[in-house]
Amino acid sequence: MKLSINVTAFALVAVIITILLVLFITRYEKPITVEESSHVEDTNIPNIDVGNTDIGYAEAENEIHEYKESDQGLSIKAKMAIREIDDKVTLLEIVKNDKDKFMRLHSAWKLNDQALYADIATNTNEEYKVRHYVIQSLADQTLIAKIATSDDDWRIRDSAVLKLNDKTLLADIAENDEHHIVRWEAEQVLDKMRGEEVRQINDQALLAEIVKNDASKYGRYWAALKLEDEALLAEVIENDESSFVQRAAERRLNELKGIESPDPILL
Repeated sequence: MKLSINVTAFALVAVIITILLVLFITRYEKPITVEESSHVEDTNIPNIDVGNTDIGYAEAENEIHEYKESDQGLSIKAKMAIREIDDKVTLLEIVKNDKDKFMRLHSAWKLNDQALYADIATNTNEEYKVRHYVIQSLADQTLIAKIATSDDDWRIRDSAVLKLNDKTLLADIAENDEHHIVRWEAEQVLDKMRGEEVRQINDQALLAEIVKNDASKYGRYWAALKLEDEALLAEVIENDESSFVQRAAERRLNELKGIESPDPILL
């Protein structure tokens, strides 16, 4: 009887162990679902910060969702091919008629002609990526403003917003553009402009007022990095709504105390 109970108990333990092993294998060897795949690191997709307005939200979104591994190689191949061409007529012919967008783009850059950039930037039949990069090379603020406010493609308006320096127009776009990403981009450009203004300020009383009350996180960021009031910096670390500003204040406070910052901040 005792032997029978021991055998039964052993069998029960074996069954439990088998079930646990099956569950473990199922959990860690099951195929990745569509939902889970979005969280798996793909080394072929560039690591892009959507907050970096040198790239732009629309460009970053486009790169993340439409990036192809072959694109980088094709771009390098086109750049190398164009490097060997110096004849302007040939380069212009490539810009107008070549089927490869990278050949068109690198040819345009090599020509370095603002009138040509303007033609490409306003050509609604040209691919988004080509127009985006050409817009970043435009110097004509009047044309950039026109594109930012009237182009039918929200991604192109977003690209133009990155180049705008008219605060009044940026504020209007941030308030009224029909696409939320373009509005967000305009807010980011204005925010960074405010940061650059504060960066030039040295008056400690004014910096204290900015770090406590300015709506711009970049403004508060630069104010924190220039403050000399340790007590106020401690308040910023404790109370500011932006971790970005809090880290700047922590870095500055450590600097004033002669402590090397463990988290250097680059803007």
